[in-house]
Amino acid sequence: MCGIMGMILKQEDREAEELNMLRARFTNLLVATEIRGRDAAGAFVVNKPRQGVSPIRFTKAQGSASSLVRNPKFHALMNTIGTDTIGAIGHTRMATQGCPTCNANNHPIIMKNQIVGVHNGMLVNDEEIREEFPFDQEVDSAAIFAALSGNSGEKALTAKVIAETLPIIEGDMAIAVADTRNSNRLFVARDNGRPLFLLED
Repeated sequence: MCGIMGMILKQEDREAEELNMLRARFTNLLVATEIRGRDAAGAFVVNKPRQGVSPIRFTKAQGSASSLVRNPKFHALMNTIGTDTIGAIGHTRMATQGCPTCNANNHPIIMKNQIVGVHNGMLVNDEEIREEFPFDQEVDSAAIFAALSGNSGEKALTAKVIAETLPIIEGDMAIAVADTRNSNRLFVARDNGRPLFLLED
């Protein structure tokens, strides 16, 4: 049992007050989601590409979301939310496989400094996937992002690649994923075993 939450923003100019309100809402929602897991927490922010700046920034740590949001690294991440932000995704983890003391097992999972994603669910064929798409993490979630990375190859992740990759994953899942090679997109997907709710405000 883990939790995923987030927000997708339309491109528009925003005053500092509105940006502060969005940061506060994201932070509060992440803390509210910790009921789904307190072993680790993390978040990533997707911005439009700018020269010399990584379009996707993240932070993650062992412990609850309540602890993470007091960390200066989390505050620095929230300060990257601006008028160029596409979205922000948070994750709270209840560890089932892969010790949370090894931060590579915590979410977001990073593949080749390109694919950045979070997962809720449990996989049953992650070791089979590891044989075709090797990954270093112990956590089963890494199999999803390794397969997405392998199937996207040298090109940025697309909805087509996701649709072609997810059927090889056995287990249940809801995911949110982005790619540094095209940060104008943020993808969410699920199978029949996990819910996914989208609210337009």
